[in-house]
Amino acid sequence: MRHLSLGFAVLICLAATGGCRRSVSSEKSYDLDPSKLTAVELPPARSIVADFTTKDNTPVTAYLVRAEDATQALSKVNSGLMPGQAAKQVNFLTTIEGSSGSITAPKSEDKIAWTILFTTKTATNLTVKTHPGN
Repeated sequence: MRHLSLGFAVLICLAATGGCRRSVSSEKSYDLDPSKLTAVELPPARSIVADFTTKDNTPVTAYLVRAEDATQALSKVNSGLMPGQAAKQVNFLTTIEGSSGSITAPKSEDKIAWTILFTTKTATNLTVKTHPGN
């Protein structure tokens, strides 16, 4: 009976706080390598913006893709395809080249899972900050 009460209390807390929702606002750093495709998963949201910058102004290429397409691109790299070629072979919505930039996922009534694929010609450290879009 005691375990049942504890389980019920946990369920009430989860319902009150919205469950295990991941915040749209975040900041994370990634080490990019020329031989690898780096996938940055964006939290599902109706509108989200991701700002990125490299630590040493090294240019990178960023591709905004649906999560399913990111999985396909990563698979292609694991099969021996170069990261840049793999990213270009999947359906990407937009691409940005530079040492910093901003990508806005399209607004949608449904929460769509987006991923940004990053490639680089020189190893670098990348910081990605996400926040709600307008």
